[in-house]
Amino acid sequence: MSDLIAQLKSNDPSVVCAAVDALETVDLEGLKANIVSLLLNSNVWVRSRAARSMCRWDRTEAIRYLAAMLFSKNKTERDAALNHSLFFPFNQIEAILIKYLTVENEPDLIQKAGLVFMANPDKVTASHLYEAQQATRGLRSDLINGILMGVLDSLYKAKLEADAPIKQFKKIKLDYDNKRIKIYISHFSALLSSEEPEIRMKAAIKLCELIRQKIADVSNLIKDFLKKEKNEEVTKKVKEYLKTFSIDIPLEEAKIGTDTPEQRKILYSSITNDNYSKMIPPLLPDIKKYDSSEQMVILKLIEDYGSKLDSEYVVKCLDSKDSSVLQAAIETLSKIDLEILQSYLPEFIKSESDSVKVSAINAYALSDKTQALCILDRMMNSVKLSQRKNALFCLENLDFASASDIYLSALKREKNEEIRAELMSVLYDNANEEVFCEVYFQFNAKRNEDTDLKPFLERISKKLASENPNKKSDDYWNLAEARLLEEKCMVKQRELYRLERVQCLREDNSEEKTELIKFAITCHSIGFILTLLIWFGFMAPSAWFISDNNSKKKHKVSLNQEFGFTDDYSKEKFKTEYLNVRGKIEDVNVQNRQAMLLDYSGRKYLLIFHEGQAIPQPGLDFCAQVYLEDYSDSVYTAEVINIF
Repeated sequence: MSDLIAQLKSNDPSVVCAAVDALETVDLEGLKANIVSLLLNSNVWVRSRAARSMCRWDRTEAIRYLAAMLFSKNKTERDAALNHSLFFPFNQIEAILIKYLTVENEPDLIQKAGLVFMANPDKVTASHLYEAQQATRGLRSDLINGILMGVLDSLYKAKLEADAPIKQFKKIKLDYDNKRIKIYISHFSALLSSEEPEIRMKAAIKLCELIRQKIADVSNLIKDFLKKEKNEEVTKKVKEYLKTFSIDIPLEEAKIGTDTPEQRKILYSSITNDNYSKMIPPLLPDIKKYDSSEQMVILKLIEDYGSKLDSEYVVKCLDSKDSSVLQAAIETLSKIDLEILQSYLPEFIKSESDSVKVSAINAYALSDKTQALCILDRMMNSVKLSQRKNALFCLENLDFASASDIYLSALKREKNEEIRAELMSVLYDNANEEVFCEVYFQFNAKRNEDTDLKPFLERISKKLASENPNKKSDDYWNLAEARLLEEKCMVKQRELYRLERVQCLREDNSEEKTELIKFAITCHSIGFILTLLIWFGFMAPSAWFISDNNSKKKHKVSLNQEFGFTDDYSKEKFKTEYLNVRGKIEDVNVQNRQAMLLDYSGRKYLLIFHEGQAIPQPGLDFCAQVYLEDYSDSVYTAEVINIF
């Protein structure tokens, strides 16, 4: 065994991996004792192989390592992680892989991830893939669609589904559309009772769009609303919008003319996919001359039947003062020409109009889901109820796999009954073993409190049991309890190889410090005090920061110029410090990856973001762990380490 363990220190990655293969079979304990050195290995293939081995005794932490590698900035590391993902339990990594598909930009890696899905064909997974495909655009969307069809084909060939792939696809699409309509109606019908007339009017108009699509029951909803609505202006605008597509008149008569609003309304009501290209394009050059309700109708027609060729006219509506028109323009461009919309989105995300902000975030998520999720996560933490409601609506427009962590985190702290009920509804609709276990962990932590989690868990377990004839409701409770006990047993052991600890150690390339680190890890099991002495005596960062005057001065001057401070660069030395900061973002310099934060005690921080870190928008609350680098002109310069 000692020979095999000695091979773990080989300079040849293939030899190390072969030794890991052997030790997994003959000496797992010996492998566990050397896992930290393997996870610190400079070769990504060795590290990914080590994470796969960890799955044999600590599945939870191993999956965390896999996720960290899949979302690494290093393509080779992502590639290595995909190679080993086949050896992880698919039901526990499916959500991670689906989220990965929606943010990966390398076509070859997306295709490689697709092989994992095709090796684990499942009807529910196919639905999740369709959700993911709808939540992105361009080549990535096409590739995910190809993976989906491959999964459907695998289901058919394995005789797990009687229907051919195309028929399965149509069923999945219909279920998805019905689900979206349900969310849409739920969100906007709730806004019909708002105290703000403008919000009621906008919500009613959005619901009117479903009437045009002949969605059942919405007509009665609008009729009841108009009967009860006391604001005459709201009633007038909603009725005007309804008229634009409720006129039943033959197409030949609709060609009478386009000179007056009345003639054009007749024309709009007759537009179909077949006649759109002849009837609407001639009107587009004058779109800004029409009133807002007419502009919205045209924009909706472009969204339904138009193409990228129409985008230059839609862009003209992006400077509209009417938030309803602006919202419609954003939604239209996100469908026909997302690329041209990109440069406008940061401004619209900051809009004071909730409807514009929601549409902008939804569009932003199609191209940069990672940053969009960061924005939505912060909104779900907002003290403003409306912000949390809007964030929840945006999240429901994304695939569940990408947003599941935010839903579960929100459920832990959300007190509002309405939002809490909606969170539970989403989690129930997407329930699986992993969701049940996560909610169970929350329930266990609040076991002595009044909580609505127990009846919710009972509903989920009954649903899962009804979908799986081989399991009973109690089986899911037993599974979650076993997982919880396993987690408790692993806590002490895991401290040595925990992801955050290994990431910190990996950042230090000093050979001398690496030996001290190994020594400190060994000492951790002997005595906590000794470990502290090693850390503070030898391994902690230098107590005083000495700046590189040339590079730091240049960097500081650019910061000062951007935010209006003097060019004087203070050479004052100060103690370095890791700390958490929380406050509001005042200004942002995206090009230089910098932001100015004012914390709640009045201190100012110039935050420096690494590549891959989401730069927050001005006005947003922000919380992060930072490393202080300098202090001058009453401003702290800090490197962002972790964003919370």
